[in-house]
Amino acid sequence: MIADLKPYAEYQESGLPWIGQVPGHWGTRRLRHACEMQVSNVDKHSKRGETPVRLCNYMDVYKNERINESIRFMTATASEEERVRFGLRKGDVLITKDSEEWNDIGVPALVECEAWDLICGYHLAILHPRPGLYGAYLHRTIKSHFIAAQFHVEANGVTRYGLSQGAIQGVAIPLPPPEEQAAIAKFLDWANGRLERAIRAKRKMIALLNEQKQAIIHRAVTRGLVPSVPLKPSGVPWLGEVPQHWTISRVKNEFRWLNTRRVPLNSVERGAMTSRVYNYYGASGV
Repeated sequence: MIADLKPYAEYQESGLPWIGQVPGHWGTRRLRHACEMQVSNVDKHSKRGETPVRLCNYMDVYKNERINESIRFMTATASEEERVRFGLRKGDVLITKDSEEWNDIGVPALVECEAWDLICGYHLAILHPRPGLYGAYLHRTIKSHFIAAQFHVEANGVTRYGLSQGAIQGVAIPLPPPEEQAAIAKFLDWANGRLERAIRAKRKMIALLNEQKQAIIHRAVTRGLVPSVPLKPSGVPWLGEVPQHWTISRVKNEFRWLNTRRVPLNSVERGAMTSRVYNYYGASGV
């Protein structure tokens, strides 16, 4: 996919050491100039006299790349001022502002729906793109490792990490023309969809191979390696038949007990350790 992309005719220095050169017609801009930002202080409580709302919380953003109506938002209440101030608009980008892990800072999610009662919850910041910045492009930009690294560097804390408003607003991003932003976001959605489908297919294959591995192990340790060997009932319901020349024995008859604990094993523990297993004595390969 990337190999088919052609280079631009001209490049220029971005002025940002971590990003290097950008196409000659691109610019760079810090978030304070590219977005309006709000840091929510709406908690999960319901208070009498306030307006019922649906709350988009930290985990909704952390676990979902897109915020849409498929998510089951929790209900809470907010003042009318909070409802207006922290209401979500289509094209907004939410980011995690606080976390117990430094690398969970600045995780973004793109808002794809809006409603009068849907607002942003605590520990999140809302980025409202200004004219000239496409929300879907901003979302993909923040997911870039080199952009996200700015959040990680700016995060303060020891046992819990957080970003100040100034730290968020100071993050710099490359800024192509709006039509190019839309094309980049569309391409990344297409590429991401292909990769996700490939990942699902590989995971399905891995699950099937693990199932096959377990079947091979079960067959080898319960029937041996010679398929034509005569069988007999083992007397163990879960085991079924075993090769005719195998014997069945309990673990306690095949091992010498060595209890390294100072407290002796009780009858339940000893019974669990001496559950019935099978043992075979035969020629190699059977």
